[in-house]
Amino acid sequence: MDDYLALCTDREQSPNTLRARAYDLKEWLTFLRLLDIAPLAAVPEHVDQFAGWLRRPSGPGQLRPVSADDGPSREATTVNRILNSVYMFHEFLARRGVGMGAQLERRRPARPGDHGGFLAGIAERSVRERPTRLKEKKRRPQTLSDAEVQQILVSAYDLVCRSAYDLACRCCRGLAG
Repeated sequence: MDDYLALCTDREQSPNTLRARAYDLKEWLTFLRLLDIAPLAAVPEHVDQFAGWLRRPSGPGQLRPVSADDGPSREATTVNRILNSVYMFHEFLARRGVGMGAQLERRRPARPGDHGGFLAGIAERSVRERPTRLKEKKRRPQTLSDAEVQQILVSAYDLVCRSAYDLACRCCRGLAG
């Protein structure tokens, strides 16, 4: 794992990203320890189970009761970020010839919205896709209320008026002096 984090450092990833990747891999190793599985013996099915465990953590073989108001403990975006760290770690291991990195991706035919790149349309192509990914809610951007917009406009108008007044005073002083 140290070699992987050193590679991330060499790629000049930010310290916050490195910290997040290290924490994500710690979660993955904790999950594998709960199942009593060696990290190099993990298979794609374990990644699927890990995604579910991240949403609702429980012990191995235990069911967690779900009440009506009990939601997932992590958002889908957070789970997808953690899964991405696990995928990248196993891709790193696959380049070294160990682990399941090659099994963690699948190819699918290109769709009309996919980025084609330089040679798009010349040959049939497929797109790499990671099999385990949670569906994320699309969040609408927060909008300002009418009162907040009005307050911003009034503040901007006041700023422009004050700046124009100050500029006019300086010009007059310059002409007078």
